[in-house]
Amino acid sequence: WVGSTERAWRSNLLLTGVLITYMISGLLLARRYNAGPFTHERAVRWSRGLYLSMALLGLIYNLLFMNLARCGVAHAMDYAVLVLALFCSGGAAAYQYLRGLAEVFIAFAIVPQIVYHALMGGRSGLAIAFVLFVFVVFMSETSRSLHRDAIERMKLMRELRAAKLEAERLARHDELTGLLNRRALFEQGERMLAAARRHVRPLSVVLLDIDYFKSINDVY
Repeated sequence: WVGSTERAWRSNLLLTGVLITYMISGLLLARRYNAGPFTHERAVRWSRGLYLSMALLGLIYNLLFMNLARCGVAHAMDYAVLVLALFCSGGAAAYQYLRGLAEVFIAFAIVPQIVYHALMGGRSGLAIAFVLFVFVVFMSETSRSLHRDAIERMKLMRELRAAKLEAERLARHDELTGLLNRRALFEQGERMLAAARRHVRPLSVVLLDIDYFKSINDVY
């Protein structure tokens, strides 16, 4: 019995090392990704890797707490339910822009708990398993709702940004000819004049006056 307990604690240290390695590698990979250029292909690869990493994280935490219970730590599985439930809530809020990512973590974090408590038997185990099942359903629906709201906010922000850029363009360009108007002329002229003064460079202005331009404008 003593030998089996020692092996259990050694396996728990191993699982802790796996969790620490997972965290460090995740930080290093995130720093490497952020340092590189942003492309659609890299973003897709990164998001796909997130689904796998979140599934592994849920499984690692389950194995860690189950092994603690095996080592005889009192209320280890109760702690597992509390910690993983908090992580699920945080994941639903943090990963709302990637569809299904929070649900993946919720499934891999809570479903093993449901199986564990259901196999324990008794009314208390079945009751806990049922409550966890309800929690999974509720958090999954909440995650989907947060995702829909996040995407709608993103679309609205893009539309507002496009409208702002269009309004700025219309404020500086003549709608008929597409040429810069008086406001844009003074804005750019002031910048060019300031640059010429700062670098002590000459600046020239050319003014063209076309005779009888009104007739051209009226015809064309």
